[in-house]
Amino acid sequence: MSELSCPEASVVSQVPSRSVALSDLLGEIIGIIGVVLCSLLLSVVILTLGRSIAAARRRKRRERVHDTLRAGLLDRLYSPGDSEWDAWVRRLSRVERSVLESVLDSTLREVEGSDAETLRELSVALGIPARARRNLSSGRESVRLQALTWLTLLRDPTDEILDRSYEPSTTAERVAVARLVYAADQPDAEYGLSILLEDANEPFSVFGVDTLYRLAERDVETFLDRVAASASTWDSDLLAQVLLVVRSVGTPAEPDRLKWIVDQLDHPDGSVRAAAARTLGTVGWNARIRANTPLKRIIHDGDPTVRSSVYQMLGEWRTEKARTTILSALAEEADDRALVAAARALHTGNDTLAISALPPRARPAFEWVREIHEYERRARTGQNVAASTSTAR
Repeated sequence: MSELSCPEASVVSQVPSRSVALSDLLGEIIGIIGVVLCSLLLSVVILTLGRSIAAARRRKRRERVHDTLRAGLLDRLYSPGDSEWDAWVRRLSRVERSVLESVLDSTLREVEGSDAETLRELSVALGIPARARRNLSSGRESVRLQALTWLTLLRDPTDEILDRSYEPSTTAERVAVARLVYAADQPDAEYGLSILLEDANEPFSVFGVDTLYRLAERDVETFLDRVAASASTWDSDLLAQVLLVVRSVGTPAEPDRLKWIVDQLDHPDGSVRAAAARTLGTVGWNARIRANTPLKRIIHDGDPTVRSSVYQMLGEWRTEKARTTILSALAEEADDRALVAAARALHTGNDTLAISALPPRARPAFEWVREIHEYERRARTGQNVAASTSTAR
């Protein structure tokens, strides 16, 4: 019996020793993993610090040469003799040339005329125009945009842009090409407008809106014709932007060119209806446009922002019908901002409208607007501003 039990006792006695060995092994593995992780973390920290220090050194080096290169550029630009751009560029290091390109970029944005022409000679010495032309065929949009930016600053469009064979692939690139066409002083604005507006499917950046405005200013009638043909295909944001440009550049005398603006008063998006109303404010001189504008409906639009814009439109029209329309709408107007817009529209500087004749809810807005105008009048004429407040009250 005892002989049979001895092997079992031996096996049982070996279990604790195996557990201890396994525990030691796990401890060693965890220790190794900890050492590896700490080493990796330390390597990342050292690499990050190294890159930061190297970047800081490069930045300081560029800053040190920046002022020197700018001074050298201006000295040569305004020197009475030959600028000798080629000889100067050949003496510069690679870093100095890179900094000089940055200096040239900022300087070209500040100068015009003969100074800009002289700086184009420097750009040739730096190889910028040739590089920009090569980069137009790059597969990266950012590289193409940078190339177009340089060509715009240099007012140096390529042959493929002039012959309209260059095909931009994104909205940003279309804007860049249109700006290049504008900067190159092309007399025909139609090309730039077609680049911007044909197949447009998303809102423009601020730069894009500015470019559209500049091109539209050159040929308002062509601009309006293109917009009228495409407005129905645009989304709300883009349409509101275009209406802003229309308002800014003004409108010709032909009412038929403006009918599409009146149509936008039925647009499902309130921002477009509001933009259309503000744009129509600039054509109050045209009796046909005023007659075709559905005042009774839009003055009761469910969106208070639209009603505010309608009040602004009527205020710019300055007709007796516009005035009576605003007054009749005040009895139902419940929005505070719209009430202020109505008050601004009715105030003409010598307004004799009696506050007591207005609905009680509208009176504070009119009193506030009158006080602001009185304050501004006294400020312009140098009168005591503090007295204006007590007088207005």
